[in-house]
Amino acid sequence: GGEEMAVILPDSDTANARKIAERIRKEIKKETFIGGKGEKISITLSLGIAEATRDMREAKEMFDRADEALYESKEGGRDQSTVWKADIDELTGLSTKRQLLMQLDRCLEPPPDEREPISLVMCGIEDLEKICREHGSSAGDAVFVGAASILDKILRGNDTAFRYGDAEVMILLPNSDTRNARRIAGRLHEQIGSRRFKGKDGQEFSVKLSIGIAEADATMSKGEDLALCCAKTLRSSRKKGPGNIVTHRKSRKDASKQKRKAEK
Repeated sequence: GGEEMAVILPDSDTANARKIAERIRKEIKKETFIGGKGEKISITLSLGIAEATRDMREAKEMFDRADEALYESKEGGRDQSTVWKADIDELTGLSTKRQLLMQLDRCLEPPPDEREPISLVMCGIEDLEKICREHGSSAGDAVFVGAASILDKILRGNDTAFRYGDAEVMILLPNSDTRNARRIAGRLHEQIGSRRFKGKDGQEFSVKLSIGIAEADATMSKGEDLALCCAKTLRSSRKKGPGNIVTHRKSRKDASKQKRKAEK
């Protein structure tokens, strides 16, 4: 990119790559550069490190991981190196909230008029504490695992589900407006609602989902903006009672007007 460069290290594992990265960082920090007007300039580097693994099918996957590690370096205060590590929820195999926010930030980088539609679906499992209390904590785990299994079947290849909280799952839908997002949310709502789960005592129970849906508009420039909007919409859904689906969507035209007004 404009401020980034990549270094490929054949025959190097992560440990060796980190040593090399630290040497580069320290050497650059010691240097003094001369600007166009003769002024002295010092710079620092943030570095992201990733190692190719057997499960990778394309080189882009390694570069994406290195980019995520670089993002973490910059967020952590810069002038440091960070090794990519998997952000995976151990119970469900879903990605984590941190991964969601990083992906959203990348999706929202282009100017609003150049973006594809981006929607979020936030699902809240109702009465999870009561389920765990009455049927055991393993029953609550079974609900999350079951939800992850259903999501794996109904989501498209470029859609991603994330474990967002103690009782919430967030779904990122690139190239989707709220109409498509609501269709996917409806399928998940129906399949989770019709599924029977078993507690440790063998007793069966069912669960309800409350769902909030939000689409990115022109006023949103960070992933957290869209995530907070979607979380607010889920709260509105829950206020209507368990098992509802509520959509928040501002038209692009209205959002553009609002952004222009805010910039004046």
